[in-house]
Amino acid sequence: MPGTRNYYLELKMNGHDVRLKLDSGCDKPMISKAVWTQMKEPKLLIIKGIARTSATGVVP
Repeated sequence: MPGTRNYYLELKMNGHDVRLKLDSGCDKPMISKAVWTQMKEPKLLIIKGIARTSATGVVP
């Protein structure tokens, strides 16, 4: 989309510096596997449900 600009946040998450893309329309924030690994693989919370995107459907 012409004129669309991405915004990023630089923050500390569990004591680790991370850079995340800001998505104001996101209702279920997720981090990438690379960020999770960078954070020394903290314990994950298991949630029930199916994550979906507005563009491509189900998130694997």
